[in-house]
Amino acid sequence: MGGVNPVDISIEGSSADVFTSPDILLKLNNLQQWLLAQPEVGAVSGLADHIKMLNRYLADAPEGEIPESRDAIRQMLFVGEGKLLRGVVNIDRSATLIHIRLIVDDTTQIGKFLNRLDIQLRKLPRGLNTRLIGGAVVMTESVRQATTGQLMSVGLALIIIFLFLSLQFMSLKVGLLATLPTTLQTAIYFGMVGLLGVRLNPTSVLVECLVLGLAIDDTIHYLARFASATKRSGSEVIAAKKALHAVLRPITLTKTILALGFLTLVSGDLNNQALFGWLAALTLFCTWIVDIFVTPAFMSGIRIVSLWDTLRLNLGERIQETIPLFKGLSQSQSRIFALMSNLHTLPANTRLITEGDGAGSVYVVIDGELSVYIGNDDDKIELTRMKRGNVVGEVGYFGQRRSANVDTLTACRLLRFDSEDQERLCVSYPAIASRVFLSLNQLQAKRIAESRSKDKKS
Repeated sequence: MGGVNPVDISIEGSSADVFTSPDILLKLNNLQQWLLAQPEVGAVSGLADHIKMLNRYLADAPEGEIPESRDAIRQMLFVGEGKLLRGVVNIDRSATLIHIRLIVDDTTQIGKFLNRLDIQLRKLPRGLNTRLIGGAVVMTESVRQATTGQLMSVGLALIIIFLFLSLQFMSLKVGLLATLPTTLQTAIYFGMVGLLGVRLNPTSVLVECLVLGLAIDDTIHYLARFASATKRSGSEVIAAKKALHAVLRPITLTKTILALGFLTLVSGDLNNQALFGWLAALTLFCTWIVDIFVTPAFMSGIRIVSLWDTLRLNLGERIQETIPLFKGLSQSQSRIFALMSNLHTLPANTRLITEGDGAGSVYVVIDGELSVYIGNDDDKIELTRMKRGNVVGEVGYFGQRRSANVDTLTACRLLRFDSEDQERLCVSYPAIASRVFLSLNQLQAKRIAESRSKDKKS
């Protein structure tokens, strides 16, 4: 009648007759008194209770007193030998059990009690090995392992997702931003589970697997559309709108069909199936909200460079040797810079820069030949010709006004780099940005030095 949840403390000694020692029994009696004072405990029984009862009736001792002699304790155990005594101590008196009945069934409360009990058990004399057993212990430990395991598996999954996205998009920042929607959807799911009072069990745990799979799948679909739209439009804001327009319909239809399919489980007689159906449908709705409103907001301000883009991009052979701006960069870093910029193809005899116009862009010649000159028609004076690796427009880029005209002589491929690209590069790839700007300053200094040298000779 002391409670419905049993907990037993198994205590084993190092030799026989350990539990005929008065000192050991006093320690056990003190432990039982501490147990009775705990709010979760309804009843406690153990070897000390039997010894005190036998001492009272056989030796006419005061109630609650334990004999001071080991021989007296042995005689009482011999006389009181029976089924009840066997339930708390073995034949050679080397092991004993303390039976506890708990009046609570909440695993959180039981867990807190077991933690306090563990501290008390450590205070027992050396040589005594203790172990907690019983249904309540098994239930609490199972819930604890399920909760810890769930958190660890979700955390590990998010870390793996972050690492793979960072690898795919060649940036830790982009990988983090791409992982945030999935993390938010996971947080929303556990928040709903807590608010609705749903307990973790094999059914509710399965829903989280569904959340992670759908969340990362939708994020990758959006990012793939966003990356391709950015390359076509050159604007992240326009690309975000186009990518959202492209994925809105398939994401909505997929989520709706799945939610309706899971809701059919609600009509079943099994409570676990109905719970799974409700949780899955509600979670799908929340993930749809995140996919439509949160993911585009996170990604609209950055330019995405994927690993596959860098592998497909062709900048010619010996990039570092033939393009001075890429000096000190690896091949992959050079390609990242090119993808963060804008790659243009122009036909022959096309005006690229007009003298006197406002500046803001730098061009790097990948292929082709260009003519740099001042004046027009009869007054035209060609200053130089630009080929692969040359930087065009850096004077105007720093001075804000173009100092010469530039026309293409052949079909050209050019990298266009402006101040907005500079800001994005500094934020997403600071190491690449610092190396490129150093090379750009060195080229500018070299250009100024050559110009002054020509002036002195003239």
